[in-house]
Amino acid sequence: TLKRDVEVLREQGADIIAVYPHWGTEYMIEWDFWQDLNAQLMCDAGVDVIVGSHPHVVQPVKVYTSEVSGKTTVCLHSMGNFVSSMNAEHEKENAAYTEDGALFEYTVEKYEDGTAAVVHADVLPTWVKRKRQEREFIVIPLEKDVDWKERFDTVNYSTRVSSGFQSRQRTRKLVAEGLKEFNRLHK
Repeated sequence: TLKRDVEVLREQGADIIAVYPHWGTEYMIEWDFWQDLNAQLMCDAGVDVIVGSHPHVVQPVKVYTSEVSGKTTVCLHSMGNFVSSMNAEHEKENAAYTEDGALFEYTVEKYEDGTAAVVHADVLPTWVKRKRQEREFIVIPLEKDVDWKERFDTVNYSTRVSSGFQSRQRTRKLVAEGLKEFNRLHK
């Protein structure tokens, strides 16, 4: 079905095809066998970008190469959490990672011959903090070289900055290798 859908989308003029699967094992910071298998099948079908969700933690980026066309597909296996009631205090494996999220950014270049390709990918780490007594969530983008003071309220400021920094480090560590490989291939 996916292969047929990709063919139809290309016939209708789609330059880039992105798929957002709901997949994977909750709380696991590595992709599982089924994610890997399905990502390869999507790549072979002609999908350009895969951005997964469901595990509630950020999972690594991987570059897939089509066994049919030789074309590459960039895959962020899981974006983690954006807004959630989960936090590091849950008694789950990798609970600290449930406060981490990733906004996936990719650049598409269209060429004179009419073709297009994803030529760069990156991740902006985010950290979600739930106010304990309220159903209010604060999603904080964790850009490098930005003073985060404006993003955290003054209560528990140093603890929150430390937690945000740790979140950013965890996310960057998980995605760095795959992003580096994809971007190196597309220079």
